Amino acid sequence: MSMMFIEVDDLETIIRIVEEGSFRAAAEKLNKAPSAITYSVKRIEEQLKTKVFDREEYRPKLTKFGEEVYLRALKIINLNSDLIDFASLISAGIENNINIVVDSITPQEMLYEIIKKFHKKFPSTNVSLQFAVLEEPQKMLSEGEADIAISYKPCNDIECESKIFRKVEFLPVSAPHHDAQKKNTDISNISEMTQVTVGDTSSIDLDLNFPSLNKLKQWRVLDETTKKNVIIEALAWGYMSKNSIDTELQKGRLKIIEALPKRTYCLHLIRKKTGNYGPAVSFLWDEFLNKALEEYIGFKMM
Repeated sequence: MSMMFIEVDDLETIIRIVEEGSFRAAAEKLNKAPSAITYSVKRIEEQLKTKVFDREEYRPKLTKFGEEVYLRALKIINLNSDLIDFASLISAGIENNINIVVDSITPQEMLYEIIKKFHKKFPSTNVSLQFAVLEEPQKMLSEGEADIAISYKPCNDIECESKIFRKVEFLPVSAPHHDAQKKNTDISNISEMTQVTVGDTSSIDLDLNFPSLNKLKQWRVLDETTKKNVIIEALAWGYMSKNSIDTELQKGRLKIIEALPKRTYCLHLIRKKTGNYGPAVSFLWDEFLNKALEEYIGFKMM
């Protein structure tokens, strides 16, 4: 059985005729002579041994077979375009995919601002953004599942480059009607109340744990969103990043526990020193560092 080769230009011609509505309009769109358009259609019909267009009407209409050819032509043209874009990225040294994993307490508005800027610079590079908790960002980085990580914990591995990214303020909060909001409530009282923290039983809590805390009265959840909902429902009290609960504080769904101290944690920007980074990852790393510098200057001026 002989191999059949269909020209990509012929498939493009089929698509243009359908989208422009006529052979002549397709010729103008493709900057070709009308005879060249006719020849392309004739050639592909001869190769496929069936009619693609019904020419008996004023405007060319796809046959039932032609409809299937058109749909497959769209897929092939898109794949061809993707292949060309991919080859361009590789030849320019630009990464096709970038993996970022960030701690779930990372302020998302700031994060998306950086990624939007990145997409304008590298529109063809795919970004995988994952949110994780506690040790997960550094673990994924060390296992090669991330190019850049943002973690609440600095990396002590000599193979990693670690920079302070920004400070995150944590507030002790509860529902307004929770017992922690009663008058004359102090730390000793609150330490006997149920606290919600993020992590499993083997993890190190990010939250402040008091020496007198009753370990039997703890909720442990896997993410900050669930933790916030548990607090809103007055099932427990807990520490939440200020940026994640601004709306709830304004609407009165959460209230700061005045008897407890506020806490500030640092987020750390981390990558491997040995990584062979292309222009896309390097640009993103620099943007994160620039944002860190802005945050530092703003913090010093407060």
